[in-house]
Amino acid sequence: MAYVYGLPRNVAIQDLETFQAPNPVTPEEFKVISYAGPTANTGNPYWILNHDINDEKRNRFFGFAKINYEFTDWLSAFIRVGSDITNIKRLDVNRPGHHSYASGRLTKSSNTYGELNSEFLVTAKRDLTDKINLIVNVGGSLSKRTAEGLSNFGEDFKIPSRVFLANTNEDTRLINESPQAIKKVNSLYGTANFAYDNFIYVDLTARNDWSSTLGEENRSFLYSSASTSLILNRFIDPEQNLFNLVKVRGSWAEVGNDTDPYQLYQTFSVPGQGFLGLTTLGSPSVKLNPELKPEKVTSIEFGVELSMLKNRLSLDMSVYDITTTDLIFNVPVPAATGYSYFKENIGKVTNKGLEIRIGGTPIQTESFSWNTSIYYSKNENKLVELIDGIDSYSYLTTNSGNLSIRSQVGGGVGDLYGTVWDTDDAGVRKVNANGAPIPSTPTNYLGNAQPDWLGGFSNTFTFKDFNLRFLIDGRFGGEVYSQTSAALDGSGVSQRSLQYRETGITLSGINTDTNAQNTVSLTGQEYWGAVSGIAENYIYDQTNIRLRELAIGYQIPNTKSFGIQSANIQLIGRNLFFLMKEADDIDPESILGTNLNGQGINAYNLPTVRSLGLNLTLNF
Repeated sequence: MAYVYGLPRNVAIQDLETFQAPNPVTPEEFKVISYAGPTANTGNPYWILNHDINDEKRNRFFGFAKINYEFTDWLSAFIRVGSDITNIKRLDVNRPGHHSYASGRLTKSSNTYGELNSEFLVTAKRDLTDKINLIVNVGGSLSKRTAEGLSNFGEDFKIPSRVFLANTNEDTRLINESPQAIKKVNSLYGTANFAYDNFIYVDLTARNDWSSTLGEENRSFLYSSASTSLILNRFIDPEQNLFNLVKVRGSWAEVGNDTDPYQLYQTFSVPGQGFLGLTTLGSPSVKLNPELKPEKVTSIEFGVELSMLKNRLSLDMSVYDITTTDLIFNVPVPAATGYSYFKENIGKVTNKGLEIRIGGTPIQTESFSWNTSIYYSKNENKLVELIDGIDSYSYLTTNSGNLSIRSQVGGGVGDLYGTVWDTDDAGVRKVNANGAPIPSTPTNYLGNAQPDWLGGFSNTFTFKDFNLRFLIDGRFGGEVYSQTSAALDGSGVSQRSLQYRETGITLSGINTDTNAQNTVSLTGQEYWGAVSGIAENYIYDQTNIRLRELAIGYQIPNTKSFGIQSANIQLIGRNLFFLMKEADDIDPESILGTNLNGQGINAYNLPTVRSLGLNLTLNF
């Protein structure tokens, strides 16, 4: 998308549909035709779309077999075996004349992923008395996951019009083999569910895993949970004049997580072409750790559920406290160690939050009903500790180094740190000898990618055989860095960059060359080129409210005469429009990814999709 977003606005995009000279023969004729001219390393989006090759083929086989057996009316068991095998073949080709790889290159890969699961479960259901019910489950599982791959690379095509591996220069060819990685997890587990007089419910669980990815002393780890709930409406309102349900609940749970295969003992790669033809070993950047322990997540939750006024009004509220310890991460270390990272168990992260949902049926008649609900959630995330000597961990840093996404002790996961307009001790902004703003070091806290709170409002209206449903949701607070907006301003292709294009600007501040008030003026191009490199200028509030979903449906009557139990047709639209948003340039949900190193940054992301669909549902 960079070559689309950065396209000068005076270029007619249809002129780029001719991305290469017809019937090319010479290297010059093979070169990509772009708006920047033949000598520039600028891509043509039509070349990328229609001339490069990015093919992927997937073959998948999956299935399972299950045997159930009932020993008595209260004791039963089953055995289940399932398998899932996926093969992915990719072909990526940049043809000769490409803006970055003029001689062309090719990568052909094949990766196979397998999963085999076997499990058994014995279930006992028994009424111990008229008021006490018991359900006990005891089971076990064997899980085996495999992954292997082979990749072939070559560049500099001998015959420019033909793209296959044997046509590449032999000296450039590389084979990258990922030998089969195997991960096995064996488990035993059990649950017990007690119920007393439809009043008290207690659930207990325990599970022990043995993982092949951890060392002998740590591969066995036990985790468990306990929860209880009380149904109180018979004591509070036995006649159900107001309350139809009063339920309080509480739970404690512990979960263990292992890691990927082969993270314990050091391995070394063998380069395809060793130094002076000798066999050499490649040094890894990460020092592995045979003492890795499983990650541990401990959670406590309390909640209440209410249903009132003949189930016309409901409330569901919960508070939770989640603590994660011994996270498995690659920790940056000094280069003097010979490595870039050590793999370690680090840190303690807490998440504390509140979730509330209020639902109701304000109107209900024989032909019309209106159901509505409102929800609210808030989560506070905090990094309590890392390891001795380290108080921050960076997940991602921009190419220019002006912004990083990190976790800081005392802060939260997803903190944004970056450059601001530098100032002197008195807080006066500084400019350089050319009159341009001077960026600070990228150590300033600029916000956090996590929202302050989330909310939503859903409604369903039904009139006879017609129904209308819509969902409005919102994200409030949290920050995102728009690298896209910075790049567009720096390239002069945004509407904002029209400012100062004709007049130039003289910035107020101390000129570090004269140590006096600045009098040197900047052109619009110089101004936006400098401003776009300062991260704080492109930190946007993620607050937005949107119409997430709208559905209009019709229940088709009299279908049983056609052998159809019911039929429904529905027009559905998703992500239709914003009701409000603080970030003018971007959709704040359009980020690099939902994992830790993708949150909080927008970098040439595809626009989010507005979709319309028609669903027909038939039940026979």
